[in-house]
Amino acid sequence: MKLKNGYKIEDLIEQIEKVNKMVELHQGDHFMQEQYVYRRNVLLKQLIAELLKLDGYSPRLFEAIHNSVKLLEKDAAKFAKPLPEDWQLDLRPLVA
Repeated sequence: MKLKNGYKIEDLIEQIEKVNKMVELHQGDHFMQEQYVYRRNVLLKQLIAELLKLDGYSPRLFEAIHNSVKLLEKDAAKFAKPLPEDWQLDLRPLVA
């Protein structure tokens, strides 16, 4: 599997990790935590899009995409705000 967009993926992962720290830091402040969760969701959506562009699929790639989608769903349920309609991705090609 070639990583043409490897640097972008690495950068997104680093950004997500930094935002995760901010989400934890603001545990008592619902408003601020919600802002960072929103930012994380935007980054996760970008990460999923980049992962889907990769040449070929592997179980680890499918697991990364699956875990990212689960985190998006968990955040949506916790903060009771529906995600934008365009976030949904068709994962059927990964299963085939």
